Amino acid sequence: MVEGAVSVLAQSPDGVFSVVDLLCTMACKEGGKERPAVVSNLMKQALGDEVGESGGSSEPPSAPPANAATAMRLLLLYITRDGAAREAAADSNLIPRILTLLETWSASYTASVGALEHLSKGKGSGEESLSAAEKEERKKTLLIPVWVEAALLTLDCMAGTSSTRAQSPPLNLPGSTPATTPGQAAGLEQERALALCLSLLKQLHAHADEWAPPLEEALTYDILTPSPGATTQAVLQLLAHITRRHSAAMQVLNQGGHRLLLSFPAGCLLPLVTRLESSVVTILRHILEDPETLESWMEAEIRNFFSQRSAFQHMSSLGTFLNALSRVYNREPVVFFKTATRVCELNMVVGSDRMIRLKSKPKDASSAMPPPPPPPPPGTAARPDATAPKPPAGKKHVPASFVEVINSLVEVILSYKGPEQTPTPADTSAGASAADVQPKRDQQGADAAAPSDMQLDTDFNVQLMHLLQPSSLAAKFASLAPEVMTQTMALKSLAEFCLIFNSTVGLLLKRDTELWPKYKASLGPEFGSSPTAAAATSTDASTTAGNKSVPSTPATKGAGHPASGTGAPIGVTAAPSRAGALIKQVMHHQLVAEHQPLLMPSLGECVVMLLQAVCVRSADGRRRVINELVGTLMVGSASTAHSAEALPLLAPPPEFDSIERQLALNAGPGSSGAFMTKPGYPAPTKVRAMINLVNSLLSAPAPPSRMGAGQAPSAVLSSGGCLGVFG
Repeated sequence: MVEGAVSVLAQSPDGVFSVVDLLCTMACKEGGKERPAVVSNLMKQALGDEVGESGGSSEPPSAPPANAATAMRLLLLYITRDGAAREAAADSNLIPRILTLLETWSASYTASVGALEHLSKGKGSGEESLSAAEKEERKKTLLIPVWVEAALLTLDCMAGTSSTRAQSPPLNLPGSTPATTPGQAAGLEQERALALCLSLLKQLHAHADEWAPPLEEALTYDILTPSPGATTQAVLQLLAHITRRHSAAMQVLNQGGHRLLLSFPAGCLLPLVTRLESSVVTILRHILEDPETLESWMEAEIRNFFSQRSAFQHMSSLGTFLNALSRVYNREPVVFFKTATRVCELNMVVGSDRMIRLKSKPKDASSAMPPPPPPPPPGTAARPDATAPKPPAGKKHVPASFVEVINSLVEVILSYKGPEQTPTPADTSAGASAADVQPKRDQQGADAAAPSDMQLDTDFNVQLMHLLQPSSLAAKFASLAPEVMTQTMALKSLAEFCLIFNSTVGLLLKRDTELWPKYKASLGPEFGSSPTAAAATSTDASTTAGNKSVPSTPATKGAGHPASGTGAPIGVTAAPSRAGALIKQVMHHQLVAEHQPLLMPSLGECVVMLLQAVCVRSADGRRRVINELVGTLMVGSASTAHSAEALPLLAPPPEFDSIERQLALNAGPGSSGAFMTKPGYPAPTKVRAMINLVNSLLSAPAPPSRMGAGQAPSAVLSSGGCLGVFG
């Protein structure tokens, strides 16, 4: 019956779900008596070898059968639907047999691609000189068959399923080779699967664009048509499951897998970029989660659970505690119970379930917090985080793997320069007026009747149906550059990591300061920058700070930023924290980048998410963001008499040097629309983006428990004079 079902589906793939229902019904009869036979026959059709008593064959298959894609897809859907079928497949050694088949195919594929590359180098004429038949033959050699994608998804579905035969320990007879335990076998299988995933990622990076189908054809979603986007999704989905073990995640890092994830070609990203994004973020997070970082995150989640309860509910039942933290518990149960044992204790309450609570901290001299510092003298303003207790020296240690991943994300963000724009000369003639830049009105005139609601709905439905056509969707997807999609993943990854891991924000602010001289020198001659001037500015700033014995804090260690305490009103003497390379990059490039997003957030929305996360987690980060925002909005009005008279009691805007001022005035990608750009003032698109950022920071205040020791964003915005700019 299974063989007939595979033959039918090979002719008509649309009936696969009905066939799966039929197989599930047949396998569940008489208490699942026929289930092993169904699984065995499906494996025979998918893998092409007989299943014996031991669950395997003596020789590995040399090639998959003719209908391998259809049979593997049917097997995948069946074991996904029936949980007991996964145990039967594990008893038949499905995982090692699929791995053997994939390894055999991978070795043959790598040899074929190598021979093809060697032949291309021997000709030395390039791909442009190939004939149509040669290009088609090259494409057939480079494409990855559909059954490989289904096999990878089957491995992902089978991950975590153990064989029922592994309940008893293996028997090692004298003089025989020691048998491997179930845990060792699972580890070896994960090692083999990891090597396959990394090999496939490298091949996809190198050749995906050459055999990717046209976007219009890919959007029709023919399940039996090879697609590098679907194959990449299957590889990343399996890799996200494997890297739950930190040792496997470290192997991905050591082989440069994190950089492969941040440099996919267009063929791998389209049209499934939104599905790939979650897998990429998950893999990067698994690399960051070394045992110490994972334990610290779990402790923060446990303490946050109890902090959200009222003072009268300082205890919780054990069941409620585990249900509320099931996401944390499922990540790594051993580490979770170790952390919970260290920070919590069980209390037995009469007439109630077992209760759990946080352990009370010991009140001895060594653990006592230092007394708060005296209040600042009148006439001086203390920093918002000046009274925050500092952790003991040497307590926090950021592992090298954590630093490497964050540095890779920062490099990706700093590499974005925006789309190439053709400058449009402005009309400076005497006859030019504001009316020349207003949107063109309809030819019918202003007195034309407004369309009715029914007409508006009809027009919207027509436009929506036109947009959903494969040709229209393909055109929209083609307008998305791989660089923009990679930037979106990098920004969202950093925003999530800032909210999860405490070390992320501190590392970002450190890189923000350290990379400023290099970033300043790389802006180009149009900004008046040079490597020699940037280095001299950085040296002068550090020498001045050293002569004045200023402590090395983020506010004073500005990497070339001038102090702006001169001319400050009474009561404000401290120099503000200055934005560096990373914050200026995202606020003056990604934030103002204009493109039409499709099924994904725009770059500006991702920047707002990142800056909100930085403001939530760090007081110094809030000051850097808001000082840059205020300085950009007031760059054209800070020196006028109106600003000095209108804002006499507020903190002065940060003083920009010539390069920072030119960066603030730079229009960036996008047009000014219906508004004119006034010389000496920021571009209208930048002003609009900054105002939207202000609205986002003010409309999404963080709870006090997550804000830390600093002020709320609205308070810092008000004190920085940003609200006074708007009247």
